[in-house]
Amino acid sequence: MTFRYDETARNLARQAYQELEPLHVIAYFGPQVAEVNDEEGMTFFGSYFGWRAAPLGDIPAALVTATFYNFSPRATEPGWDSARATRTPSQLLDARERVADKALTRALGDLLSSPELPRTVERLNAALAAAPKGGRPLGAANLDLARDLAPHVALWQATATFRELRGDGHIASLVAHEITPCESVVFHEADRDPALPGGRMGRERAKNSRAWNDDEWAEALDALRVRGLLEADAERLTAKGSELYQLIEDETDDAGAGVWASIEDPLNLLAAARPFVHAVIDAGILPPRYQK
Repeated sequence: MTFRYDETARNLARQAYQELEPLHVIAYFGPQVAEVNDEEGMTFFGSYFGWRAAPLGDIPAALVTATFYNFSPRATEPGWDSARATRTPSQLLDARERVADKALTRALGDLLSSPELPRTVERLNAALAAAPKGGRPLGAANLDLARDLAPHVALWQATATFRELRGDGHIASLVAHEITPCESVVFHEADRDPALPGGRMGRERAKNSRAWNDDEWAEALDALRVRGLLEADAERLTAKGSELYQLIEDETDDAGAGVWASIEDPLNLLAAARPFVHAVIDAGILPPRYQK
């Protein structure tokens, strides 16, 4: 396999994803989400898809389903429709920024007034300005947002944009390798060599949170076994499956490497962002898998 970027650049893209991801997820998980949901009268799926898809504008629910690849339409379409029933995309953006404000005000404490905060945001946004948009719907929509944000909320928005750009690249790889939406969840949650990258949510949690039913899960298992990607009598990757899993991760890193390869001293930029990310982790407001 020939990649556009070398291993160093691909590893940097993965490192950036791993380090910045905890800051991105505060707008979708944690106590502040429930607080704003209560204020807005929204369900979890309504806020999750309403807030994440809001940069795309006034779009049909089917497009949300296509963009949020590994979720069943049973989650995406009612969630988006309920969010849009009484709110504009701009109002949904306001709500997710309010969550980010609440969470980061609590987590950052004295760091809110750090002169490094606006400087780090400026550097992250400068890097994003060079990011490719083609074939990256969520990333491009976030890149094109024009919002007047306080520095701590702008920090969240920058990390969210990096995350959505990476996610778009990941979906492109899944599509290229003909891994269907439900199969992508089954494939990711299968037992595998611990040396392979990526954490797992757990079978039942992943199935239920993405709204796939038992029949769909069983069909995906069968399809992956026919391709020789899963063992015949277990939900475990075969050698062929492990090879494809690693390839998809490498292609995802390669798709995200362009942004980081263009940055002067990217490790310094990650170091500058690290205190803010660690403050979020230390605040204990994230799901357990991010509290490491």
